[in-house]
Amino acid sequence: MAGLSVAFVAAGIGAVVSRLAPSFEPAWASYGPLASYVPWAVPPLDAVSQVIMASVFGWFFLGLVDGLTAGWTRRKTLGAAFFVALGFVVAGLAGIDSIGWWAATGALAGALGLAAYVIVFRAAPEALPAAVAATHTLGAIKAAWSGAYPGVALSQGLRVVMLFATAWLLLFLWKSRAGQPSSAPATPAAQG
Repeated sequence: MAGLSVAFVAAGIGAVVSRLAPSFEPAWASYGPLASYVPWAVPPLDAVSQVIMASVFGWFFLGLVDGLTAGWTRRKTLGAAFFVALGFVVAGLAGIDSIGWWAATGALAGALGLAAYVIVFRAAPEALPAAVAATHTLGAIKAAWSGAYPGVALSQGLRVVMLFATAWLLLFLWKSRAGQPSSAPATPAAQG
């Protein structure tokens, strides 16, 4: 639930911010899947890689910040700076139309990431795949609503199923390894 809550709050704030953004190009539906032999299979398969890559990167980043700040007990300013830097990177992924708008959305994304870490992900990092899946689900709903090509609703519906199936699988793997020691053999240097 926490991951879904974070995703929907972020999506709501993102929707408000996107309405304020200057638009320099028209909004077009994605016709990318039509370039394949099986267009309806592209979004569901793409969903698997999206959840896995975003979750693994997110877990790496959360672990990095947790390690640098000693579990958010020291050097909190350094951890906050990492989140703001990540916010600028995320804001620039879609392209930079104006430096001022990029700076504002980057700072906002960094602040939201920091708030999500402090409130949810610091205590429950396993909620990250659900947050990623929920965020991508909103994009799937938008794509299905566009009706850009025949079968888009079916493919986006399958995408949503695959998003949450992958998130559930990652959660299952996370919980199955919780509390178990590493299976790596101890080296003589580590023993002595």
